[in-house]
Amino acid sequence: MEVKYNVGSLLITLPTRIDAKNAAAFEKELFAVEQLHDAEEILLDAKNLAYISSLGLRVILKLAKKIKTTPTLMVNASNEVYNVFDVTGMTSFIKVLRKRRSVNLTSTKLLAFGMFGSVYRVNEEQILKVFHDLTTERKIQEIVDTMRIAFTHDIPTVIPFEVVVTEKGFGILLELLNAEVLSTLMHDNPKDFDRHVIEMVKLAKTLADTEFEEYLLKNRNDFMTEVVESAAEYLTPEEISVLKSYVDLVPRRNSGVHGDLHARNIMITDGKPFLIDMDEFGCGHPVWDIAGTHLIYQMIPHFPEEIFRKQTGLEGISLADFCLKMIRFTVDEADICWEKFFNEYFNDYSAREKNYILQAVKFYSRFKLIIFSIARCHVEKNNSTRLAMQVDVIRYYLKEMQAFDIGKLIKAFEVWK
Repeated sequence: MEVKYNVGSLLITLPTRIDAKNAAAFEKELFAVEQLHDAEEILLDAKNLAYISSLGLRVILKLAKKIKTTPTLMVNASNEVYNVFDVTGMTSFIKVLRKRRSVNLTSTKLLAFGMFGSVYRVNEEQILKVFHDLTTERKIQEIVDTMRIAFTHDIPTVIPFEVVVTEKGFGILLELLNAEVLSTLMHDNPKDFDRHVIEMVKLAKTLADTEFEEYLLKNRNDFMTEVVESAAEYLTPEEISVLKSYVDLVPRRNSGVHGDLHARNIMITDGKPFLIDMDEFGCGHPVWDIAGTHLIYQMIPHFPEEIFRKQTGLEGISLADFCLKMIRFTVDEADICWEKFFNEYFNDYSAREKNYILQAVKFYSRFKLIIFSIARCHVEKNNSTRLAMQVDVIRYYLKEMQAFDIGKLIKAFEVWK
C-alpha cells in the first residue's frame, strides 16, 4: 500500500490483492495513516487491485463508515473489481469509478487555451476539455454530473461522455459536431458581431429563466462564501467579514448560473450556440453571470498596469496582446461587446434602473476578481512574492468596492426582475 497526501487530498494505492491472507494487516496499515482524519477527500487507487475478497470489502466498508464525514472515492477499478463492489451493494457506501480510458493529445487539434484548461478536437464528433491544474478525478466527475443536470434541464450544453486520462492530466470527452468557438467567429467576422452578441444574450437569459431544484446544484452564494472563508490565512478577519457581507446582499435564487459566461465558453454547432466550460455551473442570482461577463470584457481589458502585472505575473507582454490571446478580442472589440451585451440584456429596463443594475454589476465583477485572486493565493501559497501580489490585488479591489454606495446596490436587486 502506498500513501500520498497533497493539499487535503489523500491518495492510497491499494495492493494487488486483499483477501484472507492480508486483510487484517491491510486494515491495520490503512487505519494507521496519519492524515486519514485530516484529509478533505480520500482516493483509493485500485489500479493494481486484481482481487478483493469479502474480508477486504469489510475493511473498505469500515473506512467509509468510520470516516463518513470525508468523501471517499475508489478510482481506476477494473471491470472485475467494479462488479464485485456493484453486486455486493458497496457502491451505496462508496463511489467506485472504473479505470479511465487514455487519450493521446498528439493526435488532436487544439481549439482553445485558457488559464485553467484547454479544449481539443478529437474527431468530427467529439472535443476534449483537459484541466491544467491539479483538479482531482472526483471534482471532474462532479463537473460531468453537473453537466448532465444542466442538459436534462434543457440548458444548451454539450453532452459529456466520459472522464479520460491524457498526458497533461484528466479531461472530459464531450459531444460536439462541427463546432467553432464563438469568440473566434466574432473576431474574424465583424459584420456578424452584433448578431453573435444577441446569441450570447439569449443564452444568458435562458440560464436566468431556468429554475433548478434547490438540492441539485450548489448555490453561488454558498460557493462564494466558502471561497472567502478559505482565505482566512491571507486576509484579516475584518476583510473576510466584509466580503461575506457582500455575498449576503445578493438575493438567493435557483436560476441557472454558468459561472464564466463569455464568448470563448460558447461554441457554435450548425448555427446553434452551446455552453462549454461548465466547471462552475450552479444556481443563483443572474448577477453572478453578468458580473463575470463584465469582468472579462471590461475589467481585464482595462486593468491598471501594476494590477495587470500582479494579477497575471506576466512580463514582456502588453495588456492588449494578453487580451487578444486570452479572450480573443481586441480592447475595442471587448468594449463594443460589453456595451451591446448589457444594453440588449436589459433593454426592457428604464435608464434609471439600468444605472442601478450597472453599479451592481461593476461591484460584483470586482468581487469575482477577488474570488479568482483567492484561488490564485492557494496556488501560490508557497511562493511568498507571488502570494503577496495576489493579496495586493484583493485589497486594491476591496478598497474600490468599499467606495460603492450600498444603498444603490440594494436598489439594483429590487428592480432586477
